[in-house]
This record gives sequence, C-alpha cells and structure tokens, in this order.
Amino acid sequence: MRTTLAIDENIAKEFSKIVKEKNKVIFSATNSAIQLATELLKDGIELEDAILFWRLFKVFGLVDTLPIPGSLNEILLNRLYHHEKEELYKIFYETGKEIALKFKIYFADLITLLSLSNSLIKFFPLKKFEFTKLDNKKRYKIILVGAGQSLVATNCLLYFIKGFFEIYNAEVVKEEITVGLVNLEFVVKSS
Repeated sequence: MRTTLAIDENIAKEFSKIVKEKNKVIFSATNSAIQLATELLKDGIELEDAILFWRLFKVFGLVDTLPIPGSLNEILLNRLYHHEKEELYKIFYETGKEIALKFKIYFADLITLLSLSNSLIKFFPLKKFEFTKLDNKKRYKIILVGAGQSLVATNCLLYFIKGFFEIYNAEVVKEEITVGLVNLEFVVKSS
C-alpha cells in the first residue's frame, strides 16, 4: 500500500539524514518506525513517554545501574545504618550529586525534569510522585509515596534527593518523612 504521510519538515530532514548515514533504506526505516509507534500505542505507552524512557535508559547506562530486589535493598541499608549511619547518608548524598551530573546531560533543567513526573513514575518503584509549584518565588513541593519500606531507606532517598538538587542549584527548605513517604518543599536558587 502506498500512502502520503504529513511530516514536519525538520523531522523529515533529520530522519532522512540519519537513515542515509546509517546506510538504511527510507522505506524500511519508515515502516520500522511506524511499527514501533504502533506497538507502543497498543500497549498504552504514549510516544512522548517512550522518548523519556529512552533518555532515562541512556542516563542509566552512564551510571552502571544494577537492579536488586527491594527487600534486599532494605536489609542492606538497615544493616549499614547500624554500623555507619552518617557515612551511609553521606554516600547517598554524594551519589545524588553524581547521578544529577549525568541527568544534566539529557535534562538541563530540574523543573522541566520534575514536570515529567506523571511519566517518571512509570519507571520507578513509587506509588505516587507529585510535583507542584507553590508560588511565583521558585518554591516547589514534591510528594513521594512508596519511597522505601523502612525509615532508613526513606532517609537514604531524602539524602539522595538533597545531593541531586544541589547540582541543579536547588535547596530543600522543608521536609517531612515517615516510612515510605517523602514530603518536601524546595527552592531553586538563582544561578
């Protein structure tokens, strides 16, 4: 079947250029792209979410991420806490900074990144990820539900967030945590 597709001129030029650079045939690459988009949509995945997932996948490739069961994570964190509480939190803080440096490669602005919260929750083991702007003075609020099964794990996440925010020139100004819940307010400082 032959048909005409309406495509943005810039996208068409970039697609054509990349296909030629990869020594592919435009007909074949177009069919593959449409087939991929069709499968994603059939599975209920918005195409914008797929692009976000691909960016996150690239970031995770830079970080050397290893998936481990949540229960094992809880055991390890709680045992470390009893031996080196301050060092444990420092490690999470420094890791947050390290990860943020890598995220900045693909997501230069923290607020833009957090605005994707509805899409982000699909890629992390959280029940709820809520991000809201509180006022026009660069003050924001984040609520995370499902952030660990112990207070130790929840605190580790809090320190990770604080380190992550430091790289994005943001500071936590109010925090409330309980097991599995992080509720915090932060400000983005001027550069």
